[in-house]
Amino acid sequence: MRPSLRDIQQLEAYLSGQLPAEEREHLRQRLLLEPELYAQFQQQKQTYRLIRRSGRRRLKRELEKIHCELFSEQAPLSWRERILSLFR
Repeated sequence: MRPSLRDIQQLEAYLSGQLPAEEREHLRQRLLLEPELYAQFQQQKQTYRLIRRSGRRRLKRELEKIHCELFSEQAPLSWRERILSLFR
């Protein structure tokens, strides 16, 4: 059975910590009683995990690229010094 839009929105709010306490408790009870909803919850949780992991990898690659560009031998010394002074 296909999950309803409301269920998807509730699961998203739950996973992001934005679901009010009363609704959160009600959803937890439903997760225990409704195997299909629990399966959807697990899938959505895994999807969010993969998205975060992918975002972290992309950010790390971008930061490494910026670091290499800024601190390579070709980078102007004054620019490097200005960047380094931010961390002193």
